[in-house]
Amino acid sequence: MGNASGSSRRRVFRNYDGTEEVEPLVAYFTPVRGRMMKDPLPGMKLDTSFKNRGKDGLDPTWQIAAVVHHASLHNLRVRAVGVGYSWSKMTSTRDILIDMSGLTRVITKKPQKYFEKYHLVEVQAGKVVREFVREIDIKFKLALPGMDNFMGQTVGGAVCTSAHGSGFNLQSIHIEDM
Repeated sequence: MGNASGSSRRRVFRNYDGTEEVEPLVAYFTPVRGRMMKDPLPGMKLDTSFKNRGKDGLDPTWQIAAVVHHASLHNLRVRAVGVGYSWSKMTSTRDILIDMSGLTRVITKKPQKYFEKYHLVEVQAGKVVREFVREIDIKFKLALPGMDNFMGQTVGGAVCTSAHGSGFNLQSIHIEDM
């Protein structure tokens, strides 16, 4: 199967040091910012629940939902990647790979208080932690309660790998809802 441009070469994902390489057979999908007006994958037809939602096009969240739904209907595996700082086999798939690196928005307009000293901030999974920390400091005068010593990975990657700081009472980046 070719890629979205119709050529026979498939896209390959490599991690930062080249020890992990993935060449999905079905698709290497990159959600588009804004609205997508077509079916996300070649040969994929949106079912009515997604067509109704996508009258004005699918936003990135619904693009991913449509791809995952398609994969579940066709017994395909899906993996997500960001900037590629993992050296594990977490990204290894023969089917569909979703590149989250373009999803970098902080969605929250005004953080809500959570318990006594925490605030909830909604951010897309592809946002690099270093940029996220800078943005919430500038916009909201907030900081993370604890961080890994490496801040070049994405928020989604930090959550998936349970990245954490070194303090006794520090936790990993916390996910409240997806």
